Amino acid sequence: MKTIKLNSYRRANFPSQFLTVKVVNTGFGNHILGTTGKYPSDFTLPAIFALDKELELHLYKEDHISIQLWGDSTGFIASSTIDMEEYKIIYPIDMETKSDSVSFSVMGSWE
Repeated sequence: MKTIKLNSYRRANFPSQFLTVKVVNTGFGNHILGTTGKYPSDFTLPAIFALDKELELHLYKEDHISIQLWGDSTGFIASSTIDMEEYKIIYPIDMETKSDSVSFSVMGSWE
């Protein structure tokens, strides 16, 4: 996994702040696998975030991967878990995960 695109999120009642995306393994005590840089919440979406390190994930084996949106002043905003049963893997990876309050696209390569 190399980059994550924030497509949309519910902005209601959030102040202007910097947004960060975290990749978290929720199956093992919310272990943070990677984070992104900051992006001003007042800027337009979609926004592409580069991960601080390229993550090598075995997505079919690691089925508790959550993509989380955080604000520097509000803390946790929203998350969505990657459900691998919804996807057929093609090269390169570009898949979407969303919940009621946030939508992400996860991009990388398949080796």
